[in-house]
Amino acid sequence: MLRSQVGVTERPPGSNDGPEVRAYLAACGITKPAPWCAALLHWGLSKIASKPVTGGGAWSPAWFPRARRVAAGDVREGDIGGVYFASLRRVGHVVACESVSRREVTTIEGNTNAAGSREGDRVARKVRDREQLVWARWL
Repeated sequence: MLRSQVGVTERPPGSNDGPEVRAYLAACGITKPAPWCAALLHWGLSKIASKPVTGGGAWSPAWFPRARRVAAGDVREGDIGGVYFASLRRVGHVVACESVSRREVTTIEGNTNAAGSREGDRVARKVRDREQLVWARWL
């Protein structure tokens, strides 16, 4: 489901808005422009499950309750990764694992850019070191 969203961009750029972004946010009950990386994952998981998803939501840290965490060495396609920001003292950006290689993961991320920012304007694929993320399994 998320693969089909790669390339979606905010309209206008930098606005946290646009038709698709509004749909992601609406899946979490948000009706105005807002950061949306976690909302994209919530929207996608709801589509895959064909029902409303409880948990997760639009706040990045909510994706990582202890009961759902997995070790970096056990990551598989569909797992949710969290980028920890020391300045926030919490996970501040979430990604979905599309594929796993020996040390890296290819992710699909919302509200990002070419540099992998958490304040970008698009859905994109990124390659990240899987050991540098917190992981949880929802599927």
